[in-house]
Amino acid sequence: TELEQYSPAHRPALQAVQLIVHGGQDQDVPIAMSDAYVEAAKDRGDNVTYLRRDEVGHMEVIDPASAIWHEVVRWLER
Repeated sequence: TELEQYSPAHRPALQAVQLIVHGGQDQDVPIAMSDAYVEAAKDRGDNVTYLRRDEVGHMEVIDPASAIWHEVVRWLER
């Protein structure tokens, strides 16, 4: 399908370090989408770090006051 054609999960390896961040309480984007992407990316040989936190919702991942955001910053600073 056209969606699969453009989906990052169905693309060749990116050959770039990636950080995927997703909260299990996200009501906007199903966490299964990130789970599937991370699995596909790792199968392609991509260097992927997955911060999946089941207690976090959709917006906390970009909220500077949240604990998960501090994990993102630490990852970026490494």
